Amino acid sequence: MNKAFIFDLDGVIIDDEKIWEEKKRQLYSDFFGEEVSTRLGPTSGMSMEGIYDLAVAAGAKVDKQKLLDAFFELAT
Repeated sequence: MNKAFIFDLDGVIIDDEKIWEEKKRQLYSDFFGEEVSTRLGPTSGMSMEGIYDLAVAAGAKVDKQKLLDAFFELAT
């Protein structure tokens, strides 16, 4: 007898991928500026650490901890 079930609800009940990507793009724009944000390209599936590294390599000057704090607040 099954005692537990695991469901991956991302996209099952609502398709939130578009909403989430839009929110992340706004976060990038706020922290990195529009030019760097545009240069990042697609970031789906990337960690925030990797996104931060890409942004810094593209010229962003932002405090890593402040970015992570804002990201996790947004995710919550």
